[in-house]
Amino acid sequence: MNIKKERIDYLDIAKAFAIFLVMMGHTGSPDTMFLYRRIIYSFHMPLFFMISGIVSEFHPKGYSKEDWKEFLKKNAYALIIPYFFWAILYSKFSYTGVVQIIYGSWKTINDSGSVLALWYLVCLFVVRIEMEGVLSIARKVKIDSHLFAALFSPIPFTIGILLPNLKTGYPWQLDVSLVALGFLLLGYASKPLLKAFFRKGILFHLFFFAISMALFASGILYKGDDLELMMLLKLKLGNLFWFFYLALTGSAVLISFSMLIAKPFNEKSKPKWYNGIIWIGRNTLGILVLHKPLLPEVIVPALIKIGMDEASIITSITGSLITLLYTVIGIILIRKYIPVLLGLHPSGYAQPKHS
Repeated sequence: MNIKKERIDYLDIAKAFAIFLVMMGHTGSPDTMFLYRRIIYSFHMPLFFMISGIVSEFHPKGYSKEDWKEFLKKNAYALIIPYFFWAILYSKFSYTGVVQIIYGSWKTINDSGSVLALWYLVCLFVVRIEMEGVLSIARKVKIDSHLFAALFSPIPFTIGILLPNLKTGYPWQLDVSLVALGFLLLGYASKPLLKAFFRKGILFHLFFFAISMALFASGILYKGDDLELMMLLKLKLGNLFWFFYLALTGSAVLISFSMLIAKPFNEKSKPKWYNGIIWIGRNTLGILVLHKPLLPEVIVPALIKIGMDEASIITSITGSLITLLYTVIGIILIRKYIPVLLGLHPSGYAQPKHS
């Protein structure tokens, strides 16, 4: 079952902005509580998982044994090979560290001395398998798959949140993958609605963006200085109402803004800056694995030495832009010579759009 999926520009645009927000969120140390960082962390990872759900496909006839093998193989190339390579490369190599990387929880990845952001790759691999399992249930109960996804989403949310904490974390972020699955299901459930939205005129998109921004901003303003730093990778979610409220409204802001950007352009009228944003959105995995530790350990300290304020959002944006240029160069070179390190199989396996 080799189905080629059509790219959706506004989702690639949303991913481009989201990965830039990830970079901005990494300009401070893990314990820094800058307001802009707390705002970013309130929705950026749920957004990535929701986009993964939006691009998920429902196969009414299901998967054969060979289809499952192909599915697992493609996702392993796209996510697991890059995970192990970059995790070991960045770690303080030791046999214990290798075992910790194989275990793959946020705690053991961090203890290995590797880049903590790599938790996303193993988590996404697991949650993609979970998503296919849920969609297979939808086929058996003969309910519209999008409605089923919406109705089913509270179940993994609840299980993931209620699972007891483990000292070492769960292997391959299993507990986090269940919460992530809830966001994938919500993204998948919203797919028909977003498709209908995108057909609307520009005034509708302005309204959609304004409403989304008003709802998100009202939550941020209401929380004010009490806004918590929500860490999905550790399931440190704070107040659950505000976690879900800000995750969903923040995601709506970025998706509606991306629709606004994409709406005026068609296949024959895409300017270079537009194609540049699309390219970034299609290479988020490369940016994820390359921007650390360069950004927080090299670029930001250099900016601080020339007089920029560590807590300033200007420092964060400037550092992220400089780092982005380096990652683009790195991605171009790696794609040309060793594409498998970015989840691209040299014989033609394409990196799944959701990664």
